[in-house]
Amino acid sequence: MNIAYLPSKEAFTEFYVCLLRNVGLTFSDVSPLWMPAVERTYHRFANIKNKYYMSDDGRVALRAAHIGHSVLFIYELSRLAYAAKDHYLADRLFFLNNAINGVNILPSIDLPLRSFCDHPNGAIIGRANFNSCRSFSFSNQCTIGNSNNVYPTISGDLVMLPGCVLLGDTVIEGYVIMSNGCKIRNAGRLKNCIVYGEYPNNVIREISSEKFYEVASFKQELNERA
Repeated sequence: MNIAYLPSKEAFTEFYVCLLRNVGLTFSDVSPLWMPAVERTYHRFANIKNKYYMSDDGRVALRAAHIGHSVLFIYELSRLAYAAKDHYLADRLFFLNNAINGVNILPSIDLPLRSFCDHPNGAIIGRANFNSCRSFSFSNQCTIGNSNNVYPTISGDLVMLPGCVLLGDTVIEGYVIMSNGCKIRNAGRLKNCIVYGEYPNNVIREISSEKFYEVASFKQELNERA
């Protein structure tokens, strides 16, 4: 992995050592998870075209004190702890993400490798079913949750712009953009579209993959599908 730790590898590690103290953890508590989380995060960021995810010399960047990087890296640590059945460690890392970054992503949720967040404060990503081969992007004040204990299924590529809410019996297929402040509940199947407005008066308009990638923060050549 040709990683650009910014401002340096030592500063990146020390930044997280300081954060971990907030929940009573030391680096040794997470050291078995550290490099697997770095590797997964490296491959995740390699899919992102946002300028803050690349260094000036074109390498994948891991930046200390960048909230989007922090959210996804701490989430990855918590997910790995959960997979290792160390639920107390996973819960403390989940709490750290919530307390420091204001983002709620349960360790039990397996986000796709192609996941991205932009100014994600206040986001709550609930127990949706994600397709690991697709992509997911969210921003501030986004919510994914249940309606009558039914959660959405995200089988396609989804971009949630600020203030979006996605609830209940809704299946995302193909390429879907939720516009600013869009609220969807029990919408059934949505495919290759942009959705505006609030339930039950949503406006749905068809879009192409090209239009999707004008908005999405992922490199199109790595995401095209038949």
